[in-house]
Amino acid sequence: MPHIISIALTILLLLASQQADAQDITVGMDDNYEPFSFIDKTSYSGFDVDIMSALCDIMGIGFTIKPMPFQDLVPALRQGKLDAAMAGIAITDKRTSHVAFSDPYFHGGQRMLVAANTTGFFTVDGLKGKNVGTKLGSDGSFFLYDNVPDATVSLFPHISDAYDELIHGRLDAIFFDSSAIGYFAMTKGKDKVRPLGPLYESQPYGIALPKDSLWIARFNDALWRIRENGTYKTIYYKWFGELPDDH
Repeated sequence: MPHIISIALTILLLLASQQADAQDITVGMDDNYEPFSFIDKTSYSGFDVDIMSALCDIMGIGFTIKPMPFQDLVPALRQGKLDAAMAGIAITDKRTSHVAFSDPYFHGGQRMLVAANTTGFFTVDGLKGKNVGTKLGSDGSFFLYDNVPDATVSLFPHISDAYDELIHGRLDAIFFDSSAIGYFAMTKGKDKVRPLGPLYESQPYGIALPKDSLWIARFNDALWRIRENGTYKTIYYKWFGELPDDH
């Protein structure tokens, strides 16, 4: 049986390779989704853009970005207007009923952000009795109320206000979306704050493709290769800092 599975996988890769030799691909992205995909001055930039570029280098093809609102990506795939879509798209049961996905290339979730010199705790258990900030109505706020009832939680309409409070020492930590806090730590908060601890409520992101796409096997193979050769880690660090232990 393993031999049969190996042969089947080889055939899929060969078919996908023939497709790759024939054409470059069109990839739908949201061009206003910092830090995943956005326009920096006159060119596209972001974590997703860098990952797609690395994957296409492995596959020996080029790609063209077709910008569109996030909510239009899955319909465009179903209508045959795109070869793939990449915009921090979470792999959910609802979406997998309409499109196919690659293996996960990113895990979103909630994570702590602390001052750069913070010591003494590593998990949310250490937030008991501390002042913790997050965004009003966010997944992070619900998690804190359910799991860390002894923390003093401050809710902010804009997460940027929480960042200011943390930097000025009026919060002990922030608990919020891992990609957002990671990007802040690498940009405006550089050398002032740092992400801490594991991801909580992890949610996988994948490259979305049409159901009958022959690119799935090629993307999965390329994803494995950029993890093995260190490219993925380098790109992740550029945008979000150190990889979480369980990423």
